Amino acid sequence: MRERYRRRGIGSALVREMLTWARQAGVPLIWVLADNPDAETFYESAGFRHGEEHEQGVLMLIEIAAGRTGR
Repeated sequence: MRERYRRRGIGSALVREMLTWARQAGVPLIWVLADNPDAETFYESAGFRHGEEHEQGVLMLIEIAAGRTGR
């Protein structure tokens, strides 16, 4: 069922808005748990990186630079 809602840009738009808000609010780091390869690919395309060995295996992180918008 979720397939028909994918690849319409909705998730990307939501992530862009979240990152804009985070920068404006001074949030230094956002993490998500990507629980499947498609989710990992999606978050990587938004600028997230995989967590390190000592971090959660499917943890995806993005550091927020204050004052910057977009990628």
